[in-house]
Amino acid sequence: MEPPQRLVGVDAWRAGLMLFGILLHALPEGSHAPLFVVIGYVSTHVRMGAFMMIAGFLCGFVASRRHRRQWLRARFQMLAMPLLTGLLLTVPTMIALRLHFATTAPSIASLGFNWYHLWFLLALILYLPIASLLAFGHAHARVTAWLTGNAATDAARQARVLLAMLVVSLASMTLGVRLAAIVPGDGPTVASNLPQILGYAQLYATGILLGRDGLLTNRMVGHWRILALLAGTMLLLDCGAAWVSGTATGVGVPQLSLVARAVLPGTSALLILRSALTIRRISRPLRRIAEASLTIYVVHFPVVKLLQALADDILGNDYLTFAFVVSVAAILSYAFHTRVVERSPLLLWLFNGAPRPSFGIMPRPA
Repeated sequence: MEPPQRLVGVDAWRAGLMLFGILLHALPEGSHAPLFVVIGYVSTHVRMGAFMMIAGFLCGFVASRRHRRQWLRARFQMLAMPLLTGLLLTVPTMIALRLHFATTAPSIASLGFNWYHLWFLLALILYLPIASLLAFGHAHARVTAWLTGNAATDAARQARVLLAMLVVSLASMTLGVRLAAIVPGDGPTVASNLPQILGYAQLYATGILLGRDGLLTNRMVGHWRILALLAGTMLLLDCGAAWVSGTATGVGVPQLSLVARAVLPGTSALLILRSALTIRRISRPLRRIAEASLTIYVVHFPVVKLLQALADDILGNDYLTFAFVVSVAAILSYAFHTRVVERSPLLLWLFNGAPRPSFGIMPRPA
């Protein structure tokens, strides 16, 4: 399955996985309604792993056609500017809301030293050395040869890569949990994201290898039934154990949940990548939403929290509040991009990391 020259399907999936965050962040606090549990589970076990692999795939696909230093400079700007802009919008909003609604004095330090929904941008910045190593030159070929070894069949090569992904994911996630536990902090801080940042690094690296090597991509996504069987089995074991024990996943059988967090992201990411590579065309409305996805993601979080504070007492129902918050936050965030950000080179630089505008020079019309 050779990737097309324009990866419209991959980019559409990337945008969709990112925008799923609106559903996650609009979840009512403390609610265990089935819909909300499913959204949280899908985000943890499927969404972010698939996003990181697709981000790595796009990195490998594009970087192989660029000069290393030029690409790294542009990539850092593309990530750092939305991260800083998002923090400047989110942190003051969260501090103001906590000060207004908290019954006890919250720790301003923990509220300020928190990456909130923007931690994935920090992760992608921290992954730049991985990109520099694997996306350029011939290092990807040596790593791929070492991973697949002398396996005789494509299925065996796929199994070796999946096993390596599982082992590295378990090790890195365990290390992240240990580090997060020993780092002092009052409330959620950047240390809370260490398990995710470390655990998803190998999926990002795998994505780069796939983006550079079409043959490896064919081997990994060609045997999709094996991937579906692994994902389905792990899902049944994890959720079944939680149902039998009468507790949430990860509480009744934490070791099994840890394995699920290591297996499901990689297998589901490969299935999603297979789907993405089969898409050759998307509609104009979907393309517009995909183009606006980074702005929407950067600005939606404070909007969601403000809307939740407004609607909780008025609507009085978790499902109604959730539907109201998701729909209004999505519409406002999209309108902000199309009506404001898109029309300003400076705002495109701040919210999307687009090339820095040359002030005093009229941009050429598209």
